[in-house]
Amino acid sequence: MEESTHNYVYFGMYPQSLKEDSVTISTNEKDIIYCGFHTGARQGENKIETYQLPTKYYLGSDGAYYEKIKSYKYLNAKKFSNDTYILPENEYYFRVEPIKWRVLEIDKNTNSTLLMCDSIIDAHAFDNTRIYPEFIHKYEKGSCYDEKDNGYNNYAHSSIRKFLNNEFITRAFTEYERSLIVTSPVYNSYVKNKFACEDTLDKVFLLSKDELTNQKFGFVNNEYTPDVNKQLVPTDFSRAMRVYTNDNRLYSKSDFYRDNGIWWTRTPHKLDEKATDKASANIPFVNLVNYNGAITYYFSTQHKYGVVPAIRVSLKELNNYLNQRKK
Repeated sequence: MEESTHNYVYFGMYPQSLKEDSVTISTNEKDIIYCGFHTGARQGENKIETYQLPTKYYLGSDGAYYEKIKSYKYLNAKKFSNDTYILPENEYYFRVEPIKWRVLEIDKNTNSTLLMCDSIIDAHAFDNTRIYPEFIHKYEKGSCYDEKDNGYNNYAHSSIRKFLNNEFITRAFTEYERSLIVTSPVYNSYVKNKFACEDTLDKVFLLSKDELTNQKFGFVNNEYTPDVNKQLVPTDFSRAMRVYTNDNRLYSKSDFYRDNGIWWTRTPHKLDEKATDKASANIPFVNLVNYNGAITYYFSTQHKYGVVPAIRVSLKELNNYLNQRKK
């Protein structure tokens, strides 16, 4: 495996592609396997309450496993990748497939490699611990920045970080695969604004704005410049999970950005702290990667933006793993 931003590896499994019509699904209990868990959510008093259920994978007639989900009522993508319309609140099966990772770096000092998921693999709010409908629609009333817990675009305390290091990691990787993932120092404190959080130690994380404008990783070094290497397409699964896809009818099939999505970084957006109104200085925005690959920002509570995980894996063990899979 050579060091190149255009080299890829397949590692772990996750539901991705919509089931083809020719495939039938077995509902026999002996053909169902349980993998990790998924999180449900319900409206509680002033917050979202979550609960966990085991994830069921169903055996298909093609020998692959599938996850069944119900699409969201309010969708942000119109079509699946096969150009069929996504119906709201409809049951679909998605094939559990190897995850494609882009090699960003091979670090010979730590004998590890930094991998970035090459698609928008799921949808999740950056932080959904509290709901502020009056703030979202009338934010001139004030800010939901909280001095006590450092605000809701604080990556260290975010719900997306919990999702990645609890739910995602147990669904995407076997116990053996998880053992190959290095617990990495995740640098957050270089951001010079009051929303910056402490550095963390994680197995799975989001990339930062700094990393996503690093030429060493193959990216354009200007956050405002469109970047083809940051333009990512949502999987069918993430589209049904209500991730935004730039597929509205204003765009033709030939449009370069048509199927791209928008996805989270872990970096809080720095607003104008000298603004005359408190809200403009304190709104907890988070930086995102836009459908054209430039960096933008929006509310941390939005569920329609995508998840693009990153991991660091032991290079020696990963090569052993990949060689075993070839046999």
